[in-house]
Amino acid sequence: MREILSPSLAERTSLHLGGRAIAELVLERAEDYPLLAERLQQLGGSPFIIGAGTNLLARDGELPVVLLRSAIKEGPEIVWESEARAHVRVGAGVPLPRLLGFCARRGLGGLEGLVGIPGSVGGAVAMNAGSYGCETCRNLLE
Repeated sequence: MREILSPSLAERTSLHLGGRAIAELVLERAEDYPLLAERLQQLGGSPFIIGAGTNLLARDGELPVVLLRSAIKEGPEIVWESEARAHVRVGAGVPLPRLLGFCARRGLGGLEGLVGIPGSVGGAVAMNAGSYGCETCRNLLE
């Protein structure tokens, strides 16, 4: 886990707005997740998950938050496929356009309504991104 002290939200959002957080914890491996609770307690503040920073508004000044960002960019990869369905595994830090390009090149449908939505896969999941009748939540498995 990489730690950045006093990060500027203005440098992390597409609208370039926002003050400074207590810290940013960048999760780079699955093994980082179990370490979060203890580190968050040490830093204080409320956890605030960010993706690529698109569609994110933050106020100016000192913010009592610790930013959490997944930099896990594994995949996309097809886990299994049948005639009717395919299951694709992808890391939360993967840009959404990269996932959609992967699916399109393989003829995998179901996510077409997400084309043109910026950001990361994790951000799309967190805010249930969608358009044209397509919702991210309808395409998720545990």
